[in-house]
Amino acid sequence: MLKIISLISLLLVVAMLRKMVSVLPSVLSCAARWRECINMESSVKMRTKRDLTAGLLLVPFCLVISRYELISYSFIQNPTHEVLFGITLATFFTYFLFRILTTHLFISRKNRKNAYAAIRSERTFFIIMALCTLAISWIMELCGCNPDVIGNTIIWISAATYSLFLIRKYQIFNSYCSVFSGFLYLCALEIIPTGTLLVTVIIF
Repeated sequence: MLKIISLISLLLVVAMLRKMVSVLPSVLSCAARWRECINMESSVKMRTKRDLTAGLLLVPFCLVISRYELISYSFIQNPTHEVLFGITLATFFTYFLFRILTTHLFISRKNRKNAYAAIRSERTFFIIMALCTLAISWIMELCGCNPDVIGNTIIWISAATYSLFLIRKYQIFNSYCSVFSGFLYLCALEIIPTGTLLVTVIIF
């Protein structure tokens, strides 16, 4: 089953490869400068390409995460690769739904353009995290690295990318609100959902 999912995902990526490649310079610019995140959100064309790229990379990313068992729950004994993939995908979907909920609860009506640029920049940084994870795990696999080492490397890559994302998101918030308000938004929209995800994975 996973082979079929992987094949379909690969075919979709190949079919949309030109659009995915064309958005990469803008994605990297967003990582370097927070204002580029706002420019990205202002362009319907680039925003659509970014969202498409992020959506297409979700399944390959979850396949890698499940391969190295980075998300698993102790109450599920001896899960197969298919079950691990299902758990990983379900965890990410639940996480995204939780983020949507917190966005609707806490988003300010003030300067919605910049607010949504901050919120939707998660898709931009997910592309960076997914591409780095896929590339580095593939290279390490070819070099015959221990799966535990590869798994730990993926965790560090994810942590580094997420940290950069938090910095850029905080900078966007600060462009239209106070330092304290920006910090509160960051806590409500990022720390709470991500902290809940981490606690759930660790405890269960």
